[in-house]
Amino acid sequence: MNFRYAFSCIALFLCINAQSQDIHFSQYFASPLTLNPAMIAGFNGKFRIAANYRNQWFSFLKSSSYVTYSGSFDMTLLKNKLRYDQFGVGVMLFNDKAGDGGLVNLTAMAGAAYHKVLDESSRYSLALGVMAGITNRRIDFNKLVFEDQIDLNTGLPLFPNGESVDRSSFIYPDFTVGLLFRGRFTNSITGYLGGSMFHLHKPKEYFLVQTGDENRLNPRYLAHGGVDFGIGDQFTINPGFLYLIQNTASEVTGGLALGYKFDKLNTLFIGSWYRVFDNDAVIAMAAYEYNGLRVGISYDINLSDLKLASNNQGAVELSVIYIYGKGEERKFSPVDFCPKF
Repeated sequence: MNFRYAFSCIALFLCINAQSQDIHFSQYFASPLTLNPAMIAGFNGKFRIAANYRNQWFSFLKSSSYVTYSGSFDMTLLKNKLRYDQFGVGVMLFNDKAGDGGLVNLTAMAGAAYHKVLDESSRYSLALGVMAGITNRRIDFNKLVFEDQIDLNTGLPLFPNGESVDRSSFIYPDFTVGLLFRGRFTNSITGYLGGSMFHLHKPKEYFLVQTGDENRLNPRYLAHGGVDFGIGDQFTINPGFLYLIQNTASEVTGGLALGYKFDKLNTLFIGSWYRVFDNDAVIAMAAYEYNGLRVGISYDINLSDLKLASNNQGAVELSVIYIYGKGEERKFSPVDFCPKF
């Protein structure tokens, strides 16, 4: 039994029997509604469309690699009636497929956020966002191999799996809440700090017959932030971080992007991030923005214990964000700037 086959079986078995960690993107900043519902309508424009694609462990799992798609749409409402405040609604959809067994997570959510300006000069704002939706998890047990099926002499799966399967698909409701603080400290320095909580009610999540305590999906807590430093008319420096914890799994990612503005419409970004815990990965990123459209690509260089099998290759990601109807930014408004990194 080769390593690719063994790795895929082990990973899927753990997903079925343990409380798994949620999906995540290396370009977390390019997937606003999967990051924090308080980011709904947090941009300068009429509406925003975002799309993301991630393919992980393709170097040795090949067609059994872990693939994630995500898409979102959000828009501002009542802009002429709220003066400097901002309100909007959004929808989000993602689909995650893991390994040979086709473990699939399909989630659809809708939500709203309100951005309240906190001071008379409109330099600071605080946003509250909520999302609600449904998740469908399903798996093809015919593609899975369990320990009891392996013949010790040949290493081949020659026996029935003997597992007590309850169901191969289930649906549960899901809820998320988030906060986002933004400030425009000077005309060239902006910053933000946010936090969100996913799976508020700890939904039941299991495929096999439950013989003890109920298996529930633990809440995921997330914090993120960043600063945008403008240097002259052409350069920006954008440091940022992400911290998340779910059950016993946690992750810290930090880094920065450098931006060069060719003119008012064209900007090139080049950046690098490091996923800290367990020396997991270095992430290289490049993005190009033109008149409200930003396209990004990133590559994870794997540094973990799997680097021998993966040849240091982790994941490739593509992202697209388009903001329609961008207007002139007010000099000191925190609502107008969109957190990028």
